[in-house]
Amino acid sequence: MEIDVRAGPWKFIDLSVDEEREKFLMKTSFTENGYEILISNKVSLWHERLALEEIEKRMQKLNPGVEAPLSKILDHLRSNCEELDARRKDNKLTAVFQNIPNSDQQKLVMTMRTDLVGLPFVWKFVAHPADNNMVSVHLIIPLLTMSGELIRQQQELYKQLQNKDKEIEDLKAQGVKVTRKRLETRKFDEVEFKHDMKKSKGFEHQIQTEGELVFTEIGQQLYRELMIKRARLQNKDTEAESLDDGDDIVMDTTAGGSLLTCDSISPKKSPQKSPGSSDTSPTKDMEELRRQELENRLAKEIEKKIQKQKKKKLKL
Repeated sequence: MEIDVRAGPWKFIDLSVDEEREKFLMKTSFTENGYEILISNKVSLWHERLALEEIEKRMQKLNPGVEAPLSKILDHLRSNCEELDARRKDNKLTAVFQNIPNSDQQKLVMTMRTDLVGLPFVWKFVAHPADNNMVSVHLIIPLLTMSGELIRQQQELYKQLQNKDKEIEDLKAQGVKVTRKRLETRKFDEVEFKHDMKKSKGFEHQIQTEGELVFTEIGQQLYRELMIKRARLQNKDTEAESLDDGDDIVMDTTAGGSLLTCDSISPKKSPQKSPGSSDTSPTKDMEELRRQELENRLAKEIEKKIQKQKKKKLKL
C-alpha cells in the first residue's frame, strides 16, 4: 500500500527565480518506485512524476561522479524537500522557466544543490504544465472543501459556546460562584464576535499574506484528513459498483482516483445457502476486514509521517 501525492499537503517554499525571491506552493510524494512533485505560483500548476529508470538516467547525467543506490538518492531528495520552508532563505533552491518546443507554454525547472556523502550533489526537477483536472483535484476542490468544513466547525463551536452559557446561567441561578474572578467570562455574542474578528489585525494579516497561513500545521492536517476521507468515499463507491457487477476491485491511482494502491481484490461468489444457513456472507465479512485493514494501515502510515515531520521541525 502506498500513499500518493494527493494525501500530501501543500506548503509554501521560497524560490529564487531570475534572481528574485518568490513564494511557491509545493507538495511531493516519494515511494520506493519513484517520486511525484507539484509546484504552483498560485496562477499556474506544474507537475513531474519520475520512475526509477528515469531517476537513474538523470542521476548519471547530473552527478556522474556520485555512486549511490537509488533508494539513497530518493531518501536524500525526500529529506531535503521536507526541510524546505518559506521562512528559510538558505535552501539553495533556484528555478527557471523554459519554453516548451512547439507550444506557447513553459516548463518549470527547479534546481536543488546539496551535499551527498561529502560530495556536491545537484538535482533538477523538470515540471511541465499540469492539466485542469489536476488543478481541480489538488487545489480548487480541497480548498473549497476546507473552507466549508471550517465554517461547519465554526458553527458547531458557536452552538457549544451558547450551550455553555446556558449551563453557567443555570449554575449561577443555583448560587454557584466563580472562585477566581479572572476566570469569569461574558456571555458569547456571535454578531459581536464576528465584528471583532473583522476589525482585528489578524483579519488584515490574512489578507496581506494571500492565504500563506492556510497551510500551517493545522491547515496541513485538515487538508490531509479530507483528502484521505474523500478517497475512502470514492473507494466505497467503486467497490460497491464492482461487487454489483461481480468484477474485480481495482483502486484507481490517476488524478481523480483513490489514494491507495494495492493488489486487486477479487470477491468470490458465495456458495448456495442451505435452508437453515445464516444470512451473514463470509465474503462480505472478508471484504470488510480487508477494507478495515487498509484503512488502519493508512492511518498508521500518516501518523508516522506526521511524527517524522515534527521531529525534524524540533531539530531545526
